[in-house]
Amino acid sequence: MSVERLTFEPGRMSYHWMLATEHVVRYAFAASLCQGRRVLDVACGEGYGSYLLARAGAAAVVGVDLSAEAILAAEARFAAPGVRYLVGDAANLGALLTSEPPFDAVVSYETIEHVSDVDRFLDGIRTVLAPNGVVIISAPNEPGPIGHCSANPFHRRTLTFEQFRTLTERHLGQARRWYFGTPLQGMVITDAGSPLLLNDRADLSLMLDVEQSGAVLVPAQRDFLVAEAGCAFFVGLWGADSDPVIAGSPASLPGLLEPWKALESFRAENARLLREVQAPRDLERPGADMQTRMLADAVADLRRAALLDRARIETAEAALRKAADSEAALRARLEVAEAALLKATDSEGALRAEVARRTVDARALGARLQEIESSHGWRFVQAYARLLARPVAGWPLRQVRRALGRG
Repeated sequence: MSVERLTFEPGRMSYHWMLATEHVVRYAFAASLCQGRRVLDVACGEGYGSYLLARAGAAAVVGVDLSAEAILAAEARFAAPGVRYLVGDAANLGALLTSEPPFDAVVSYETIEHVSDVDRFLDGIRTVLAPNGVVIISAPNEPGPIGHCSANPFHRRTLTFEQFRTLTERHLGQARRWYFGTPLQGMVITDAGSPLLLNDRADLSLMLDVEQSGAVLVPAQRDFLVAEAGCAFFVGLWGADSDPVIAGSPASLPGLLEPWKALESFRAENARLLREVQAPRDLERPGADMQTRMLADAVADLRRAALLDRARIETAEAALRKAADSEAALRARLEVAEAALLKATDSEGALRAEVARRTVDARALGARLQEIESSHGWRFVQAYARLLARPVAGWPLRQVRRALGRG
């Protein structure tokens, strides 16, 4: 088992295990398909995926993104031998990469919903692809007709699985294979000292702290069957085949069970409310006295109070967790600021020391110059120079200097 750690500046987005695994699993899926190949990573963002493909054995990687800011971040954070980043429109790949040799593999994750012209985007991929090259494209699962408004303001369109398949195959030909990306549930056995179990950070860069290990996949539970309408995203693969790839994140057992316990609590409360609706009818039956009715009302009041207390406790716990996350983020920012201040202080000290040294040197040079100018030898030289400069008295001296070859 090997652990690979990559670090960069904390991002603006908070870390969430599902967001992290969704990003990482896509490039893990592409890694084995890109080994030894020249790869084009379309819509590479800040470049972590291009970097991971290079680390996984790609011969060369070119990352392209429309955002100049993202490309600057990629060059600063994920520069590596064999990796280059370009600013450019995914809908204009043919013109952008006209001087590039064909690519052996093109990777384009969650791009098709963003581009201004889908047809030009897909034709561009075909234009820059080498014969028998590999293409991997994904799209998020947002059911609705093409052009349907997405909840994401940056998405220009939504695609069902059938729409995605029809659109891509119209330009790229029949795909070798289709895949669904979807969340998973499971268990892991890992080292008790693994840093992945005791994370106290909250920035999105955590998704690059990965541990490579073997994995198995068991069938979905009947209540959680994954059909095309229920998965997270679709992946099309041309020119190759690939086995399933798993990316997971450890979770504490109480944290995992919390939503299930909440669901059971809601179900129990719903059953209780149904019983209370039925209770007045039961109390109207012969033999139900006033004391029985009062006891039933008291029990119902106590149950309602307990439910409200539980809701208050859950709200307080959520607020406490949020405050802890905010405190951790502030602590991280404080550490960065303190490091910058310490560096600036060290630089200021070095500059002050250099200024002091040069001041001492200047004073020493001034004292030496004053000493020379006050010496008898200096005064003699000055008098000699003045005599040499006179037209008549200096003429014999100038003749002697010429005779001696001194001009």
